[in-house]
Amino acid sequence: MPRLPPEPALDWTASGPVDRASGDVFFSASGGLDETKLVFLQGCDLPAAWAGKDRFCIVEIGLGAGLNLAATLALWRRHRPPSALLHYHSIERAPFAETDAQRALGLFPEIAAEAQAVLDQWPARAQASQRALFDADGVLATFHIGEAEEILPCLIGPVDAWFLDGFAPARNPDAWSAKLFAAMARLSSPGARAATYSVAGPVRRGLESAGFTVAKRPGFRGKRERLEAQQPPANRPITLSRPARPLILGAGIAGAAIGHALAQRGAAPIVIGAGAKPADGASGNPLGLVTPRFDRGGGPVAALLLASFLYATRFYQRRAPQAILSQGVEMAPSGEDGAARWRDLLADPPLDSAHWRPGAADGEGFAVEGLAIDPRAAIAALLGAVETRLGRPVAAIVRQADTYVCRDALGFEIASGDALVLAGGAGLAALARFAGLARDLRLELSRGQVSWARAPNEAGQSARSGGSYLGHTGQDWVFGASFARAATDHMPDLSEADHADNRQKLARLAPGIAAAIAERPLEGRASLRCASPDRLPIIDLAAPRFGICGALGARGLTFAPLAGEIIADLLDGAAPIVLADALARVSLQRFAAAPA
Repeated sequence: MPRLPPEPALDWTASGPVDRASGDVFFSASGGLDETKLVFLQGCDLPAAWAGKDRFCIVEIGLGAGLNLAATLALWRRHRPPSALLHYHSIERAPFAETDAQRALGLFPEIAAEAQAVLDQWPARAQASQRALFDADGVLATFHIGEAEEILPCLIGPVDAWFLDGFAPARNPDAWSAKLFAAMARLSSPGARAATYSVAGPVRRGLESAGFTVAKRPGFRGKRERLEAQQPPANRPITLSRPARPLILGAGIAGAAIGHALAQRGAAPIVIGAGAKPADGASGNPLGLVTPRFDRGGGPVAALLLASFLYATRFYQRRAPQAILSQGVEMAPSGEDGAARWRDLLADPPLDSAHWRPGAADGEGFAVEGLAIDPRAAIAALLGAVETRLGRPVAAIVRQADTYVCRDALGFEIASGDALVLAGGAGLAALARFAGLARDLRLELSRGQVSWARAPNEAGQSARSGGSYLGHTGQDWVFGASFARAATDHMPDLSEADHADNRQKLARLAPGIAAAIAERPLEGRASLRCASPDRLPIIDLAAPRFGICGALGARGLTFAPLAGEIIADLLDGAAPIVLADALARVSLQRFAAAPA
């Protein structure tokens, strides 16, 4: 199976775009928006169904050109309940190219502003979950690229409304399989609604088997009928409140990303840091890279790694553009099978040509749309609207009813809140002991030292990665980093041996730059990384309002933005940005059966 999802083959007609394979029309150029309003918005009783709720979740089968999303965004902007969040999950097996989506949405000037907002964050053609953030509107749109019958069983609910907008069952029966309706039964909240233009027997019977009461309604224009369906309502109202004052322990990139994500959803988080300023641990280096880690095997791990990279690049561009030092990273082969692995990826790439180009790094690597970041500037931007309490290490965590209290070594309260997230980097193990989680963790600490030398980037060299990394801050070449197992969690001292090791790695990665700075004095910084045995992060809830995020290893800048969204989703009780099979790979439970 190719790593890239298929592209739709489109024919453009006077009636709008047509799928060449099935012959089905995506929508009518003259009435597509009105049909969306009737079939899906009115069919799911919107906006009345979301009135008075602080969160609402829609799942759409068939993103197409994004017309349903743009129309929903327009309606939400007019009728959003105060402070409410709309989670919109869309599943698409063959995503439109952005240019085709732009052409299609351009047919509807009534929603031009919403269409442009959707296009500005159009998903990449990649087998990975991707999220668009419409901050001012309280909308989080998540795109899952793949087959609906494979994605839906891994989706996490609850879902309040379903837009069933796949092709007609006669032309695409796989999109209306028993798996789809079984997943709808599992995911739907009490009173959930579903709407579709199709009244075919398999659709009606499938919805009824999922517990929906189904009714035919007059169709749009020349179509005689459409379907509306609803789950039985709850016997009593269900209230799921979001955390109002969560505590995040750790002021590095993970804690900053989590605090920022929660603040964007209306919470008032407090970020607690042991040091006198943020980024006093591994996040305090002058430069770091956002690059992908590609998994040749595919599956949920590959999807998770790709999702983290795609989200991180968009995240920093939108959330902390002042922290971006350069764009584009040349990735060179490393390790014994590096060249073979790169050739395999180039022959069957996981990203389309908009995100990478071959032939970089001596012809065996490639360049990606990665970033060189100043982590300190990124953290400062993310914490700009977040309350911080710094310079007071947490020595005790006490649970009092629904409140978490953090105390210092003298027993004085540092802060209290209604949720808690451990995100302490190298100090995660100590925080976990205070919270009674130490037995559930498998953590490894390693010493990492980066080096830098003052020299201009005269040739305009891009940042590089391959066994080590290199980037330019505008003044200095920063390179490294060393790896050595650490016996304690005390901050390490600088080492001349590590400077020498970094020079050797630089000579392999970029010999010209290594020669240019060979006689220049080096400065540096040593810190500790925290990783898990399987080199995947830990992102999970240990209890309903108790999260943990750590073991980001050497890819903290790439993992942290996605981790922040996952933690915020889980604390909200909302459908997360990634699917259940990917979440299982970063859960605490994966260590339960492993030997200590």
